Amino acid sequence: MKEMYDLPYEVKIKNENHKASHGYMSMVVVDDYRIHESFGIDYATEPQACKDFSELLWPQGNDPFW
Repeated sequence: MKEMYDLPYEVKIKNENHKASHGYMSMVVVDDYRIHESFGIDYATEPQACKDFSELLWPQGNDPFW
């Protein structure tokens, strides 16, 4: 999980969703430190959804993640 949150902000915001509280959320930033971050993954129990999410964040691949 740490490697996901260590990604650049520009990569994390690719996880967007039209539904409220879904997708990437960075709620509070203090001195460039994010106090709360979350990623929403629709249909996270489906392997293809997890693979799609992984490919969104790591287009070059990250098989161990999903």
